Amino acid sequence: MGQANPKLMASLLKVADQSIVGSLGGIINSLATISIPIGSVGLVLLDNIVSPEAAYLTAMGLLLACGGCLFIRR
Repeated sequence: MGQANPKLMASLLKVADQSIVGSLGGIINSLATISIPIGSVGLVLLDNIVSPEAAYLTAMGLLLACGGCLFIRR
């Protein structure tokens, strides 16, 4: 995780308690690993079953939602 997203790992080290940093890093890595095939299969199914526009709009919505999370303040 630190190599893929060093800013996220640095933020995690600053904010999280030292006793749970490893667990949080593992959870984040697991979610990232699981989301890749699930997202790919989901978007391909949406493209084939509904329409390419629906898959595109879903992907753009997810991208905007993730981008919006960057601006959440504590």
